[in-house]
Amino acid sequence: SSADFLTKVLPIHPLFTLPGVTVHALWPDLMHCKYMGTDGYFLGSVLVISVFMIPHMHAGSYQERLNTIWGYCLEYYRGNPIDASTRFRNMRVGMFTKPSRWRNTMPKLKGRAVEIKHLGSALLYDFQRIHDPTDDYHKSIVLALKMSVKMDTIIDDHPSDFVLPATVSADFKAACFVYLNQFTLTPRHYKKAGAII
Repeated sequence: SSADFLTKVLPIHPLFTLPGVTVHALWPDLMHCKYMGTDGYFLGSVLVISVFMIPHMHAGSYQERLNTIWGYCLEYYRGNPIDASTRFRNMRVGMFTKPSRWRNTMPKLKGRAVEIKHLGSALLYDFQRIHDPTDDYHKSIVLALKMSVKMDTIIDDHPSDFVLPATVSADFKAACFVYLNQFTLTPRHYKKAGAII
């Protein structure tokens, strides 16, 4: 039977042999799952799209284009109360891709979890300024950035809650679903540009 097959192929971890311990007893690691996980890949992808794939941004070198984008992020930081010790202080292309191989490698933003977290809202501000509002992929990126920021806001608003209130939990789940759904569209944007990832 399939149950016999699974028990032979996938041994049960000793923790799950303890009474009352199931997958429902696990606590997800927000830092690694979101900020250094999906956000690292997604924000790295948004930066690659912004620097290398938006036609009207193609004046100058890739570093000059990134400087323009980073300038918008700094503008956002100046207008919003984000402690400088919790955000990126600069941005280089090597922090999210290899310039000579951006078409062939999956972007991943390097940095501390708190820096990645606070870049989401700045990139939302930035991307809304430079994106093509008629491009469906760009619209999906804006929506994903909004949902990521919404999730972070909910988490920040309930720092000591072990369980979110029911209505807040429903909002969080909805934002998470939309974020991940839009996140999966990112590779299509690369394919449209002839990249292989």
